[in-house]
Amino acid sequence: MKYIKCSNILKKYKSNIVLNNFNFTFTNEYINFLQGANGTGKTTLILCILDFLKYKGIIERNFQKFVFQPEKVVLPDYLTVDKYLKLLLRYYHQQNYNLERLLEIFLELQEQGANNINLVTPGHYVPHIVWAVEQARKQGMQLPIVYNTSSYEKVDALKQLEGIVDVYLPDFKYW
Repeated sequence: MKYIKCSNILKKYKSNIVLNNFNFTFTNEYINFLQGANGTGKTTLILCILDFLKYKGIIERNFQKFVFQPEKVVLPDYLTVDKYLKLLLRYYHQQNYNLERLLEIFLELQEQGANNINLVTPGHYVPHIVWAVEQARKQGMQLPIVYNTSSYEKVDALKQLEGIVDVYLPDFKYW
């Protein structure tokens, strides 16, 4: 059976405790969902499970694939809801997709002598990029990250990239 087991999870922002001694096991026997009022820690828990946030406690998982649909989706303006849903389905069913592989690629590029990691039009993969870069840096990657963008990213996406991207290469838009 596949599972995610959360044991004694503590997450706080400064003095505000969001998750306090959270214990729960999610299994693949059921479709699991979190429901609660705004500010109760649902998104924070998911971000901890995905290792996007630092926390105290133990989170065990015995599988790789995990689908998370945040309340606020940061989409490029040109991506319609229909296209986004099709992208999600393709992403979910893609057999070779693996965040660990993205991490390996970043580390391999450094080993091969690359000068940087140049991400071209990567707006729809921001959470994946953030995770992979953070993990790669923990493993000694020192390559600068170049974010080659068409300049349609929303402010929320750019905020997620703070401290991740070293050089932005935005397309110049004129009218």
